[in-house]
Amino acid sequence: MPRDGWQHGGVEYVLAQVNVARLRAPLDRSVWESVEALAGFVYSGAHRQVLQRRRRWFERMAEAYTALWWIPRGHVPATQEAEDRVLHLREFGATPYAFTLKEHFPPPDVASSGPLRSPEEWTCPV
Repeated sequence: MPRDGWQHGGVEYVLAQVNVARLRAPLDRSVWESVEALAGFVYSGAHRQVLQRRRRWFERMAEAYTALWWIPRGHVPATQEAEDRVLHLREFGATPYAFTLKEHFPPPDVASSGPLRSPEEWTCPV
């Protein structure tokens, strides 16, 4: 993979990610170069420490509350787009349109026979 993201058909893709929760303070939007880069952050020691205290800031969600999808570099997903992805994931499960770290898809234009399963060590310990 190129250092600066996936590139296919002249379009460079980065990974969009959204979490749905009730927050006490606003968060910044961010995109990721790859599934591996996001997993590296999510499962890092510092982030794990925050996750262990997440119930102080977030209510428990019964349905899918996070979704991932590929976007062209430079595209800033709108709130409605992010909401649509989460709703799609809730209704249909992981698809190329909306997926999770555990079950994800490659960027557009990359041949795939189905979802990719993440390594077991990516399982969230909290």
